[in-house]
Amino acid sequence: MNMARKSAALLLLVMLVGGCGENATNTDVEVLTQGEAMGETPRAPTMIKDAQGETILVLMHGWRSYDDPCRTVGETAATADYLDHTTRLIACPVGDAGIEDMTQHMQGKLLTVLEGYQLMSIPNPSTL
Repeated sequence: MNMARKSAALLLLVMLVGGCGENATNTDVEVLTQGEAMGETPRAPTMIKDAQGETILVLMHGWRSYDDPCRTVGETAATADYLDHTTRLIACPVGDAGIEDMTQHMQGKLLTVLEGYQLMSIPNPSTL
């Protein structure tokens, strides 16, 4: 499939499911596609499990860049209460410098620590 078709398909996918009813922005699409544009394979979601084997976190794409260790979070039983249509749920490895950056410059709100990841909510640009 050529690059234009892949980009169009990805844009359609983002618009349909990426924002749970929100309008996709160019920034959302850029973060999702920049790794592919650089010739990299898109990152598969990472499942973080607890000692009993239950999936606690589903880590999606990098938040500020393709290879950002702080990643958007998918829904699990452990994260469902933190998901909100006005914010993005982000997880950073505990101690990562991105945590301070996002709390100071992006109005990030610290929520909890799960399996070595600091969860925080970041307001959607449309709600600022």
